[in-house]
Amino acid sequence: MDQVGRPLYGCVKFDDVRHHTAGWASIAGKPSYRIAGTKDLPSNVSWLTNLDYEMSHKAGFGVHAGFRRSEYLSEYFFKVEKSVDKYSPIESPCFDFAKMLDSGSASESLITERFATVFDRVMMLSEKLLGIQGLPTYSLASGFRSKITGHDAVLPNNIVAALENATASVIKAERNTESIETDNAMTLILPRVMHGVKCASVLEPKGKWVSLSLPDNNEEAIDDWVCRYNGYFIVDMSINKMNEQAHRIINFGSGRDVRRWITGIELAVLNKIGSVTLVSAYRPTILEPLTTLSPLMEAHNDVHELSLSAGIFWQNIWMGLCAKKPPPPHILSTSKSINAIAPFIRATDRNECFLAALALQKHGISVIKYGRGQLTIQFDGDNDRLADALRATRLVPCFLKSRARNDISIDSPIRMMQEIYLQGDFERLNEADEQIMELLCQN
Repeated sequence: MDQVGRPLYGCVKFDDVRHHTAGWASIAGKPSYRIAGTKDLPSNVSWLTNLDYEMSHKAGFGVHAGFRRSEYLSEYFFKVEKSVDKYSPIESPCFDFAKMLDSGSASESLITERFATVFDRVMMLSEKLLGIQGLPTYSLASGFRSKITGHDAVLPNNIVAALENATASVIKAERNTESIETDNAMTLILPRVMHGVKCASVLEPKGKWVSLSLPDNNEEAIDDWVCRYNGYFIVDMSINKMNEQAHRIINFGSGRDVRRWITGIELAVLNKIGSVTLVSAYRPTILEPLTTLSPLMEAHNDVHELSLSAGIFWQNIWMGLCAKKPPPPHILSTSKSINAIAPFIRATDRNECFLAALALQKHGISVIKYGRGQLTIQFDGDNDRLADALRATRLVPCFLKSRARNDISIDSPIRMMQEIYLQGDFERLNEADEQIMELLCQN
């Protein structure tokens, strides 16, 4: 890959995030080295740090040309490190990258090198495939949002309120409290490229929103209604009774005081597992594809799933599309705006996570929460048992170091990637990532 003239990217892991002095640093493609403080970090390098949002602002790095917080790439590259332990593993919002990239044995110096390499590769994809120039200030996802589509839509207050109510990101499943042990929580992910492409394929609502006539209140009529509009509407509804197997996972209302509005995409699932009552509905008069992403969609290949960097790239695309981008203040003097595509992308994400949660439930694995392309599960520490359950799904764990299975058919890139993670083989992951990066970034 041609590196000439490109910006420099690196990673710095401070020993103590409160003082951010001594630590390990690595510029992508170069060995890591010890530093005594930020004075030892070249200013022409953009550094991914192990400080989260709160710690970055306290440290004076909140808006800084040289430093980016740990979750800049929509994942915490390091475990959340705070002076006061604010998050338990159940509340931690992330896939455990630190565990994944250290393969259980790597030194902090090597982990820092690996993070620097992934950071550089993701930024190279951003430059080559989306034309991102420079490093977006707050997050890579927000920079993608600005590149892909315009400002949020200005809509009537009642439509804005309904769309806000229909938007949910993470669902906490209903569970028996005595069975939860926070130390045994583990996060799994859906294959990032596949999931990102699916979420980013959602059409963008444009134009006015008009009232929609309701169907008869029975399952078949509602199914036909959802299909007629491909799920691109919002509906005020309630659930009267749900399927015994699904209701605890759905936990309808999680994250909301009173959740009334959902998209038709979510209704398609709820109508199959519960008795619903519809009250009113609205649909957009115009739906448009995100044409900026059309070349990426056309070039997409299943083998890209083997690239960790491509997966993070696609995750930032779909999560960036859910970010807010209000119009200039003078336009909002008497109106409100909202990201009208976000409820439909979030519903697509939750539906995929929900189906994965149901599959895990059949194998006796308890799901704690899901959303954002991830599921947090209750893990009993039996790597081989979990690996066998995951092979029946498309989910990917942190590196498990589980027993290899010679009787398993590896018939797709997703299955191959899954085996790499299940066996904790970072070298194979890095080799595949490097090869696919060459393919994606060739002129």
